[in-house]
Amino acid sequence: VPFAIRWTDYGSGFQKSLKKVLDGLYYNKYIAHMEKKRARMGRAPLKPKDKLSRMVTLRLKPAEYRQLTSDAKAAGLTVTGLLRNCWLEWRGD
Repeated sequence: VPFAIRWTDYGSGFQKSLKKVLDGLYYNKYIAHMEKKRARMGRAPLKPKDKLSRMVTLRLKPAEYRQLTSDAKAAGLTVTGLLRNCWLEWRGD
């Protein structure tokens, strides 16, 4: 570093003005952070215990998939929800 600013090099007026500038920068950063946090849109994050994190691949014929989607729609569920419910029911959970 070619030079360093020490508090003692300048009078107290410099210290006060620098503190005001730094406080203003921190305040602006804080306000921007809060605006960003407040403006976040979308679904709220799920709790870790409610997250479904593992995937299973299932291969079906096109006709079977169409039948599965129509069954899921009739039940008011997604295809994944229908398959998961059927599996849980089969297990007895």
